[in-house]
Formats: sequence, structure tokens, C-alpha cells
Amino acid sequence: WVTGSVSGLRARGGIEVSVSWNDGRLTSARLRRVWGEGEVRVMLPPDTDTVKIRGEGELLGLEDRILRMRLPKGGACTLLVATGTDR
Repeated sequence: WVTGSVSGLRARGGIEVSVSWNDGRLTSARLRRVWGEGEVRVMLPPDTDTVKIRGEGELLGLEDRILRMRLPKGGACTLLVATGTDR
């Protein structure tokens, strides 16, 4: 599908993931820590220009498209992604 969304995916470390995309490009991802603690890593699309974090996520670093953040148990955040074609 070119445009859509999916929710309820599970990722390592007790993370629940929901994502949305438009024209085949990621537009947002919501992360919720169901259990566990520690660092969360998210690989961003290659054409990502900017990422905004809304919610309880604490940015730890960004290097080589790998976003590192801390998300407390029960916490949630949304990553808003803009690519070169979103300008």
C-alpha cells in the first residue's frame, strides 16, 4: 500500500509500535514501552531530513540514521519524520 498505517507491532525490549506512511514514505511512528527499561534504538529511513520527538522520549543520540533514546516503562512518544520530498 502506498498510504496507510499499522498498529500493535511488538519490538525488542517491550516496545509497542504503530507507524503511518504516505506515498510510500514513513511519516510517523508511535512507540510505547509496555515493559522493560533501557535504551531504544530506531533506524530511520535513508532520506530522513528531520525527526521531532513528541512525548516522553529522551534523545540520547543520533548517528548513521540510528536514533537512540530512553523511554520509561509505561511511557510513549511519537516520532514525526520529514524526508527530502516533504519540503
